[in-house]
Amino acid sequence: MNDLVKRAGERLETISPKETSKRLVTSLQSIFNGQLSIDAYDSKMTRPDGITKDQIEKAVMAIELSQAPARAETIINELKRLRAICKRRKDDVEDVKSSMKYVVEELQRIPADILLYAMREKFEWFPTASEIRALSFKKMSERERMRQTIKSWKPWTNADELEKLNQALRDYRFYSKNYAKIDPDRAKKFKDAATRVEKKIKEIVL
Repeated sequence: MNDLVKRAGERLETISPKETSKRLVTSLQSIFNGQLSIDAYDSKMTRPDGITKDQIEKAVMAIELSQAPARAETIINELKRLRAICKRRKDDVEDVKSSMKYVVEELQRIPADILLYAMREKFEWFPTASEIRALSFKKMSERERMRQTIKSWKPWTNADELEKLNQALRDYRFYSKNYAKIDPDRAKKFKDAATRVEKKIKEIVL
């Protein structure tokens, strides 16, 4: 684990998943100059116009740091706390010392803030690593889906810009024509906008 990831994990141990998500979105908006669109319902994102390879790499790194694991000692302390307050199942005959390393490794697959949030649920019975992971799954998946989505984006190209400008040109011409008789002043504004777009297209093509 490199120092950057280690420090990120330590920070995540001190905040809630909700706060992490809020900070992450703020960071991504800053990277993409406020152009990132995130659907509030299902967290789907739309690729911003004009993005660069550098922006994509920075965004992926920001999300990966939000997935940093908790320190082993933090996890061990939480496990000890749970062992002290939870009932133990009759078939739970695992030796604490021999199983601890495995459990810690499993739980370090979960982002620190999400893990601690899950481990601080009220448990009657001592939870298994699988049960803790199940409680973390939704929040983990949302973050991973964001990472995969942004990683799949390609940098903006001239072809992308031309496609966007040509669509705008078609729209402006359509509205200019339709408003010509009912609102000449508005029609002129659309015509002027079309002229400006045509100029931008020529700058790219020529």
